[in-house]
Amino acid sequence: MAPEFSHRTNPDGTIDSICPRCYTTIGNAHWEADLERMEADHTCDPVQLAYFEEGRRRGAKRPLGVE
Repeated sequence: MAPEFSHRTNPDGTIDSICPRCYTTIGNAHWEADLERMEADHTCDPVQLAYFEEGRRRGAKRPLGVE
């Protein structure tokens, strides 16, 4: 099952798709439907995932490096 990606609308009207596991911005489009292919093709970077998992293990409230 694919993760539920977050969508954020930018001031210029475009929409970002953000992976809930690795916090990477997957893509940017004018229509949410255009993000589906990008989301389906996304694979989290294992190094980045390990970094975030270490932060979670140590009790960080949010991923290391995210303000």
